[in-house]
Amino acid sequence: MAWSLLLVLVMIVIDAAALGPLERWSRRWME
Repeated sequence: MAWSLLLVLVMIVIDAAALGPLERWSRRWME
């Protein structure tokens, strides 16, 4: 379980770091 939780945590960090700005742009375009 610890490894799966760690993997999810890493994926969340990568998503926040790399896809954060992209998500902001997509939200801006959606509106």
